[in-house]
Amino acid sequence: MRPEDEPAETEVIRGQLERVTYVNEDNGYSVYRIRVQDDADPVVAVGISVSHVPGEELEFTGHWSLHPKFGIQFQFSDCRQLFPSTLEGIKKYLCSGLVKGIGPAIALRIVEKFGESSLDIIDKDPCALLEVRGIGRKLLDMIKQSWEAQRGVSAVMRFLQSNGISAGFAAKIFRVYGAESIRVVRDNPYKLADDVFGIGFLTADKFARNMGVPQDSDMRIDAGIQYAMSELTGEGHVYAPREVLAERAGYLLGVTAEAADAAIGRAAIERALAAEVIEPGGSSGERVEAIYLPMYYA
Repeated sequence: MRPEDEPAETEVIRGQLERVTYVNEDNGYSVYRIRVQDDADPVVAVGISVSHVPGEELEFTGHWSLHPKFGIQFQFSDCRQLFPSTLEGIKKYLCSGLVKGIGPAIALRIVEKFGESSLDIIDKDPCALLEVRGIGRKLLDMIKQSWEAQRGVSAVMRFLQSNGISAGFAAKIFRVYGAESIRVVRDNPYKLADDVFGIGFLTADKFARNMGVPQDSDMRIDAGIQYAMSELTGEGHVYAPREVLAERAGYLLGVTAEAADAAIGRAAIERALAAEVIEPGGSSGERVEAIYLPMYYA
């Protein structure tokens, strides 16, 4: 059922990618033409995702909307790849160029030989492809390497999304780190705030907590110190007294000021923050240890 005026509630649709109409390489925004079963007209799906090619079976989660210029569209927040299930879908998928070494002629021979089991053969018993005319050892190695790379993309996306990272952010993360995405996110999810446009500390912290990073983790507090210092800088302060920064960070992170102060010490040693003792200039006569972001200290 299609809405005419109001967006529908969140729902899931599945279909075969018929055409990639548009892709923004910078942010992953894509416009797809999807052939949905039992629907005479193709569906236009729009949203952020990693690259997909014609022939892929995709599952979208989102809602219907009415664009003033382009008409009814399915705006998706999540896009997951499914293996094609029909002979025509498998053939189109293999002909798409997604798997290097398989062109239209080879794709046709593979499907003629293995039918609906073609993708299972490539995935689980690739040496059986040597039975296909035109496939030798060299070409088989190319096919296997390309297939493993594609599986890697799917594995990365599943890992990120299973840890509460939206499809849009997952696509951005994959564009930055590629096959290293899982390792980077597991080792230090707070690195995302430094490297991925649109992800700040609060978003990275949400991902990290979904992954089980403890509230009092040194990794979390170290990143939180940088965030707290940035917040103070945004309020117009070139530096912050160490006590003030420790109290502010402790409050923001839900940890003790002592734990935050220890992180300030680590950051100063590693030169992630700059520290300077300021001599008294007023009547108080107290020396102040000033903490700076390196760029402001310089």
